[in-house]
Amino acid sequence: MVLYMLSGTESRILGRLFDDLTRTWTIREMSLDLGMPYPQAHRSVKLLSRKGLILKEKKGKSSLIGLNLKSACDDYITVENRRKEEIKEKYKVINVLEEDLSKVRYNQYICILFGSYAEKKAKKGSDIDLLFVIPEQFNYAYFERDVKDKVLLSNADISITTEKGLLEMWYNPSKLNVGNELLRKHIILKGAEAFLNLRRIYHMGDK
Repeated sequence: MVLYMLSGTESRILGRLFDDLTRTWTIREMSLDLGMPYPQAHRSVKLLSRKGLILKEKKGKSSLIGLNLKSACDDYITVENRRKEEIKEKYKVINVLEEDLSKVRYNQYICILFGSYAEKKAKKGSDIDLLFVIPEQFNYAYFERDVKDKVLLSNADISITTEKGLLEMWYNPSKLNVGNELLRKHIILKGAEAFLNLRRIYHMGDK
């Protein structure tokens, strides 16, 4: 993978693009959302485009920008991990959850936080919505039992699917399902690289 040295502005723009993987932005929308001068946002978008980290599409007089998820880049992992740290700082219970996850016997899995916690709208007693994504070769029943044994938070709402299962959800974007829901607001608690690889498979159209 490629790793660039991102500026603070570049990291903020990428972070905002990761917040909702289903939408594109104009540069003006991005500058207003992040509270930065338009020229500053424009410069950073230009640099990110040169690095291949974002794609630009002309629409009328404006350019729409979005992530280049066909690209394999360590900077995306860095941005996803920074977004995770922000949630952990806001909600201390996520630190407890992460400790529980570290005790799961299996290691090669993805854990995605979605719902009110990912949206930063959680209140006391809100469910902690989690989707675990496992390789096809895992024993589903054993993994489910182990996760539910290790994750001790009573308000954790656990769903499990396979990598193929998640891709199938994405290949049906009009359907209401957890896979499509989390694209609009998600936090990767574990397995950011594996998650991004699945998004790359999806965008490359490799079923």
